[in-house]
Amino acid sequence: MQKATVFGQCDSHAGDKPVVVDSNPKNELAERFHDFLRLPVAKWIAAALILGIAGLFAYHMYLSNSRYQVIQTSRGVVYELDHQTGRAWVIRGDTKVESIDPAGPTKQQTAPPALAARISARIGPSTSRGSFSGDIHNGTGWTLTELDLQLTLHFKDGDSWSRLFRVDVSVKPFKSDHLSFDVAERREVEKFTWALVEAKGHPQD
Repeated sequence: MQKATVFGQCDSHAGDKPVVVDSNPKNELAERFHDFLRLPVAKWIAAALILGIAGLFAYHMYLSNSRYQVIQTSRGVVYELDHQTGRAWVIRGDTKVESIDPAGPTKQQTAPPALAARISARIGPSTSRGSFSGDIHNGTGWTLTELDLQLTLHFKDGDSWSRLFRVDVSVKPFKSDHLSFDVAERREVEKFTWALVEAKGHPQD
């Protein structure tokens, strides 16, 4: 901290001492701010501001991470979507070109219940414990890309659980395909039930 020594008019008083004046007004503001922070209410205000800033930063990071999505259409074209602006780019190898196709990429949609009722499957425990597998038949005019399956397992030890599994698939309209998914369960299954909760995909191009 810089100091400046200021002397008054010269007189004959032997007891006069030099007056020291702080030449930096910022120090006074800093001291007042520190005095303010010593107050209980001020501490709560400062904490709230810090938490608010941290929350805004975390929300911004979440939007940044979930903003872009890479999808592939049934024609094999790979797009990168910007969910914030609606823009799309075609990816070919190491190059990325903004899409000028008016139709744009095919976006995944939730199949209506009447349409999902035309999807059938036969699934069960795999030979190796810890997974389920089977065959699915797509009786709709959509290409299926995702299935939500509610699986309930009953074990020989008397225990049971019910969980929702999201399974990625790629089944063309009116075609059948194989599916398999992990259930992270090594115990021997006595009986089980399953149900299709939701199906996603897109109408055939």
